[in-house]
Amino acid sequence: MGLFNITSSDPDPDGSEVLYLDLNVSALPDGFSFTWNGSPAGTNVAADIIRFDSTEYADLDINPPTHFCGTLSLQARATVFDSTMTGTAITSSSFQDLFVDVSPVADPATGPAELVVLEDQGFIMFGSILSTGIALDDDGTGTGNNDDPETITSIILDLPADALTYNVTYNTVGTAEVFFDMGSESYTINSTAITGNPILLNQTTRDDAEDDIRATLATFQFNLGPMHNDRNSEINVLVTTLDVCSDLMEFSFQQSSFTTTILVQAIADDPSITTGIVIQVDEDTAVIPLTINATRSVDEDDSETLSVRIEVDSDDEGV
Repeated sequence: MGLFNITSSDPDPDGSEVLYLDLNVSALPDGFSFTWNGSPAGTNVAADIIRFDSTEYADLDINPPTHFCGTLSLQARATVFDSTMTGTAITSSSFQDLFVDVSPVADPATGPAELVVLEDQGFIMFGSILSTGIALDDDGTGTGNNDDPETITSIILDLPADALTYNVTYNTVGTAEVFFDMGSESYTINSTAITGNPILLNQTTRDDAEDDIRATLATFQFNLGPMHNDRNSEINVLVTTLDVCSDLMEFSFQQSSFTTTILVQAIADDPSITTGIVIQVDEDTAVIPLTINATRSVDEDDSETLSVRIEVDSDDEGV
């Protein structure tokens, strides 16, 4: 951002003057930097004083710390170097205050890409895996970052409308509430504590609301059907995050999504087999009929194969 327009108060007829920008950065948070065209810019000339030449300050970028929001407070002055036959004269203006407001931008949430379950094992506690697996990038830590972390204000679970059945159960915790949309087969989890202007809510209230939302999500489970089917499925998750900047009295919401694939590990079902009683036959009969009925398992997705193995004890002659 080219924020500075620096000129000398007196014309420079002989071109001997060189202008510089000096910035007092003593009030900036740790982790800030300055760049020009993507490269580091400026030279430290004194404690908390960084100097930039005319090429740099014409298009200078101030880079706040990661996830920082609020006001960057600097002081700027112009410095002139005038070369003469007897030496170099240095003149500086007085410092002027410069403020840069950095608005909050909520970051997207991430979640587990997959969870593995066994076929026909009853209810799947997918909610507990999602609850611990959903992560926010801005947790209020890091050099120069604000102390207040971002928080989750809503989670939507979108179950795909396919041939599988989902017998869903859950329990609400604290201030959390759950709404079911029959048309989209989705469940929305939010908190009654997140109402009105988020600026008016303190960080403790926002944190407690997220805890209740996560705790409610952790109780979600479903019985994935039909039985004897190892078909994989997936859950689409939409998470709304809130970033509040108390210094600027501003806030930002962002909704992000991820898909968690449910990988169902197949379990072979027990087959059944019946044998017929062999009738009495005469010695040296060429063919002795055997009756063996092998019945397929209760497998419903045609993923299992059936084979029969016959073992015959040898006689004294080794036959």
